[in-house]
Amino acid sequence: MTNKVRYLLIMLIFVVSAVVYIDRSNISIAGTYLAADYHITKPQLGWVFSAFLLGYAAFQIPAGWVVGKLGPRKTLTYGLIWWSVLSVATALVPPTMTNALWVLIAVRFVLGLGESVAYPSSNQFIAAWFPTHERGKANGWVFGGVGFGSGTAPPLVAFIVYNYGWHAVFLVQSGARYSCRTSQGHGGRKSAHPGGHAPQDRGRHAAGAMAEDLHQH
Repeated sequence: MTNKVRYLLIMLIFVVSAVVYIDRSNISIAGTYLAADYHITKPQLGWVFSAFLLGYAAFQIPAGWVVGKLGPRKTLTYGLIWWSVLSVATALVPPTMTNALWVLIAVRFVLGLGESVAYPSSNQFIAAWFPTHERGKANGWVFGGVGFGSGTAPPLVAFIVYNYGWHAVFLVQSGARYSCRTSQGHGGRKSAHPGGHAPQDRGRHAAGAMAEDLHQH
């Protein structure tokens, strides 16, 4: 059971890593269409791009503290909900509203804050569920998701933009995140155990519930 849980967890983390990196790429691919709708210049579009990364960088260290307090499972669940809501918000900012550019920048900044919890959560899951000699392999899957997301984003986003418009990119992305969130179900508060050999107590219940729900979905 433990091995099955571990590999279901790493598959979920792989998917989350891919979704995070698709999100980093989607606005740059859809940016030309977004700029036309909002009547913004290329430097202003650069501000929109940078807002996400500034939020992401600013919250990296606090994100590690949050994961330590709430546990990786709960943090990642809240993070996925946060990302889903902010992705929809990106598509819903009206181009005609006053200061639409600054609202868009703020939305992207807050989205970056939320996405900063992804890798601290993943690392704590790996520390809790994988023995030392398997953590390199587990982290390889995490960063494999990064490469997969980066590689699939350009054709996928271009297809959606061409056929359905740039707004659809963020709506689809939100749906993908919410699907990851529903795969987790409900679980405990922490996922940690000494030595990384055998999950114990709340960590076992938390990640076990996640894996069971992922299997059902």
